[in-house]
Amino acid sequence: MIDISVLCYILAKLFLSNVLDSNSLPQLQVNVMFFLVKLCMATGYLCCCFYLLSGYMEFVELTKLSRTIYELSTPNPLGEYSRELYDYYKKIFEEYITSKVLPALNGKKDQDLLQEIVRRWSILKTMTYWLCRFFHYLDRYFIARRKLPSLQQTSYNTFYNLVYAETFGPVKDAVKAMINREREGEQIDQALVKSILAINADNGVGSLKQHKQNLEEAILEDTAAFYSQKASYWMQKKSYNEYMLAVSQCLTHEKDTVSPYLQAKNQKKLLEVVEQELLNAHANELERKKQVDEFPLADHKQVS
Repeated sequence: MIDISVLCYILAKLFLSNVLDSNSLPQLQVNVMFFLVKLCMATGYLCCCFYLLSGYMEFVELTKLSRTIYELSTPNPLGEYSRELYDYYKKIFEEYITSKVLPALNGKKDQDLLQEIVRRWSILKTMTYWLCRFFHYLDRYFIARRKLPSLQQTSYNTFYNLVYAETFGPVKDAVKAMINREREGEQIDQALVKSILAINADNGVGSLKQHKQNLEEAILEDTAAFYSQKASYWMQKKSYNEYMLAVSQCLTHEKDTVSPYLQAKNQKKLLEVVEQELLNAHANELERKKQVDEFPLADHKQVS
């Protein structure tokens, strides 16, 4: 059986030596170009960047490819194909996500789901980087004039709409569970949590803004619930000094360990949530507990 990389190489050579000839029909150039891209997608390779990273494309071939895309997307007689190129670009990511990413995520949950999302996001970012380099003339001319989402925004939004939005619930629950286990002293994959939350921070555009707000707000809400339960239990079991020591340890943990997961604007909110649940919400009870611990006999007489 012929190796898929060899097949792609042969097709690329034929494509670049013949189809990219200036006398080729523009529609044929477009169709063959995206046939090669789809072939690489279907076999798991990263489209045009596969050739580049594998050392298959010579400089002159890259020049031909860039020139063809330039001719198809700049304001000239071939510019009529710019819209088609733009639509094809978006379709590349839609088909890749539908055929490769979503099936890979199906059935996964908890940490396995997070790891697969991080891996697929990394692949998509690589694809986006290289395809944007080849198609950057669309950004410069067609997209700028039509005021459409940029190439990067288009691919990222496609991922969020087809992947992140659909898996947001399980992702949110998995992240909250990992953070809570860490609060209980368990070792977790911190890099994985950071990577998932970093996805929310990458180019906060389009639908991403809502997801970023929701995920970090969900962590803050879960933090409040977590420490509300802790406060109720500790108020019954701990002395005043023991309680305040536990509060100090919790604040240190949140500041040093959990807050780095969040965006800067939410790091302060995190500590405020902890203080609210552990201190402010029980201010009167804590004052009484302090008096009881300092003057136990006086409290006993008052009760009598």
